Amino acid sequence: MGNTESNVTSGVKKQAGTSQQKMYKLVDIKGGGLLVDMMKRALQNKQYAEIDHAIKTKVEPFLYNKGKGRYIPISHLVLLRNKERSRHKLLPPLRGMENPDEEFDVEKDWPLVTQEEYDANPSGYRELCWDLKERGAVGETILHLCLLNASSLLANLAKRLLRFYPKLINDVYMGDEYYGKLNNTINENRQLKL
Repeated sequence: MGNTESNVTSGVKKQAGTSQQKMYKLVDIKGGGLLVDMMKRALQNKQYAEIDHAIKTKVEPFLYNKGKGRYIPISHLVLLRNKERSRHKLLPPLRGMENPDEEFDVEKDWPLVTQEEYDANPSGYRELCWDLKERGAVGETILHLCLLNASSLLANLAKRLLRFYPKLINDVYMGDEYYGKLNNTINENRQLKL
């Protein structure tokens, strides 16, 4: 009691520390990063070409299908989230693996879902825009970070991101800490207007 670490606290600790995720170079948990600096300049100069170009070139590699999104079977999302749990809590498909964290490959084990498959069973899939392997420590995207920091500068950056990639608004947190939450819920801002 007291000497074990839950998945929730470990995710928050990873987020607060210097993290391995490349996305934190663009926007970090403290409201800094390359895109934030560029947005400051753009707002001062009223010149948005640089930030728009950076969004297209720096953000797009983090997205599925250049921002068009991808349907992911919910059953696979459950397995993805479950693979980090202790051995006795693993679901049967993962329990048989020697090291589920390494053996369960996100890209290899997910079938490409067609629009027809989705239309036949929409409740069986979730459309995601931000690549799951490129998310932050608690399963967030840079849009989440922009809205979490709750400044006018980052709200403007969020609007700019959504102008290019509107499907980002549907991405939810994937980590245990905030699983399934949308941006404005975490920010406790129900009247958030983008």
